Amino acid sequence: TNDPLVGTDAFTGVLDRAAGENVGAYAIGQGTLSAGTNYAITFVSKDLTVTAKPITVTAVTDSKVYDGTTSSSGVPTITLGSLVGTDTAAWTQTFDTADVGTGKTLTPAGVVTDGNSGKNYDVTFVNDITGVITAKQTNGGGGGGGGSYTPPALMISELQAPSITTNSLTLTWTTNFSASSYVVYSAEGENHELNMTDTTGNPPTYGYAHATAELDTDPKVTSHKVVLTGLNPLTTYYFRTVSRGSLAISGEYKTTTPAVAGAETSQTSEGPSYEVAVNNSTSGQEFSSSESATTQAPVQIEEVQGTQAVSQPTTSTENKAGNAGLLTAALSNGASKYFWPLLIVLIIAIAIYAIYYFTKKKKK
Repeated sequence: TNDPLVGTDAFTGVLDRAAGENVGAYAIGQGTLSAGTNYAITFVSKDLTVTAKPITVTAVTDSKVYDGTTSSSGVPTITLGSLVGTDTAAWTQTFDTADVGTGKTLTPAGVVTDGNSGKNYDVTFVNDITGVITAKQTNGGGGGGGGSYTPPALMISELQAPSITTNSLTLTWTTNFSASSYVVYSAEGENHELNMTDTTGNPPTYGYAHATAELDTDPKVTSHKVVLTGLNPLTTYYFRTVSRGSLAISGEYKTTTPAVAGAETSQTSEGPSYEVAVNNSTSGQEFSSSESATTQAPVQIEEVQGTQAVSQPTTSTENKAGNAGLLTAALSNGASKYFWPLLIVLIIAIAIYAIYYFTKKKKK
């Protein structure tokens, strides 16, 4: 920096530095730098500083059946930056808790094998919040194949359909703990396979095409009533009732709306009586009741998937878990079976009369 070289004299050679590639400070030396024998060089050393390389590692979504642990089989990925040379990394992730639930947090972790205990990288970890843990399926009791979900605390029971019109359906049910109320449903031809990872919509549809608004969120209730509106006449609908205190979802049922407005949902004193058989999936007890024809008749709802109900526990002190009740309802009602035959006879009679009338008039 002082006493510049004379004339055409020039420096030759190169500087060197202390050996090392890891993060740290390395002294820079004079190396082979020279200006020839006519110059005495006083070299002032400085340091070369190597800083950590920034990378971002993000957890991936994962779902599993409850196993009592927070382990996840997902492998986080580097979403910003990259590793250098032959460096490698072992990334892992875990669920926030071991409990059943949706929207669970997955937290990534891990270090880079870089010969410096991972200190050559400045790693930013990003969580994923779409994890799912579903209830563990256990073998069912004697007398049949298949399995059922372990019955926790929150249960749906006494599912009924008190009334139906061409464009609406009323459903009622009870829960053993206070919870909210809504219904997921699909028309014939729309998807109606239960999917607990499908949290589309608010409230979630769980694989169905539609969901009603969620009622009774504050305060929660044990007696539930939801009215489905905007339905189409003469259409079969598949539905499940949903209550969330923790979470309980009923088995799947289906019903068909009537063809014309004014279809009866209650009978006169001369009408038939109706029986509703209810099977409680927890106790296995079966109840039946026969009501007089002067009371409103329950609508025909047909069980589709039996005990395939899903529950989700919560850490809330209000309800610790969920399960589904099982109801099978049968309706025998012949109130409107003669409608179409009578209509056809009426049309034929009108046609015959018209032919007779115009033929007679033509002869005159």
